[in-house]
Amino acid sequence: MPDRPRKRPRDLNSLAASIVNDATDETPDRYTYRVEWSAEDNEWVGLCAELPSLSWLDPDKGKALAGITRLAEAVNSNGKDPAAVALGRKGGLKGGRARADNLSPEQRSEIAKKAAQARWRHANENQNERSSPSN
Repeated sequence: MPDRPRKRPRDLNSLAASIVNDATDETPDRYTYRVEWSAEDNEWVGLCAELPSLSWLDPDKGKALAGITRLAEAVNSNGKDPAAVALGRKGGLKGGRARADNLSPEQRSEIAKKAAQARWRHANENQNERSSPSN
């Protein structure tokens, strides 16, 4: 199978870094960071070009850079986006309980009946498979 060219980054800074790395045949061992002022948040925003989903807000420019650096290194150490992990955990802890609280007693009862029927149907299917003679 022929080698396909890899996709180029869309971000201009990442694209430039990629072109330089290809030309010099060097691979970066660290991430590329930048800090920008956000008028909307009225704080400095630390960004990582290679991990566009990460950002760090801080009123101090140096602390914003330090924060995004720590965050990106944490991602590098375990391979997971810590912000996504925290958000997923937060939703997982709240989701089922919040949904149950919003259901009426009749709706909860109906859901429970359907779940019980599905369990019994599954149990009966397994029982039939065990009792049928094999060929």
